[in-house]
Amino acid sequence: MLASYTEPNFSTPGLTKAEMSAQFMGEQGESVIKSIPLGRVGTPEGIATAAVFLASDFSDYITGVITDIDGDFMMDKMELGDNIFKHF
Repeated sequence: MLASYTEPNFSTPGLTKAEMSAQFMGEQGESVIKSIPLGRVGTPEGIATAAVFLASDFSDYITGVITDIDGDFMMDKMELGDNIFKHF
């Protein structure tokens, strides 16, 4: 008999193209985008695709992960030991 378990996978979306983020970016939009290694903000569709994947049977062997969906923003800052808010 198999033990029951849960698959606690999480996603942490970064800056995403939306009304609220447009208000947040304001005049600093260009410098904010430059601080994202992929050079653009995410899309709601991109975030949803990753979340659907983590909830699907395709990820049945992935457990206990936190997936950053942020254009490599956080990984870039952690590698450099940088203050993530320095660019804002």
